[in-house]
Amino acid sequence: MAATGAAPAPQFWILRYDYVSDILDRRGPHREAHLAGAQAKVDAGKLVCAGATGSPPDGAVFLFKGISQADIEDFVKVRGGR
Repeated sequence: MAATGAAPAPQFWILRYDYVSDILDRRGPHREAHLAGAQAKVDAGKLVCAGATGSPPDGAVFLFKGISQADIEDFVKVRGGR
């Protein structure tokens, strides 16, 4: 039973990227902006954790909380250079 007046639990979202095969060669020009954008979400309390998966990396996972799907889509557009 929920307590009266209790705040709703935050909604969590998982964003998963699949990398292109030569990501380590191609990411250089975009890496600084990518990390800055992720850090801004951490600072705002919206990004819980993130990181590459696999060895060598073949993708990445981001765990967001208390953020809308539209905000995540905007994050992806900016990181993708679109």
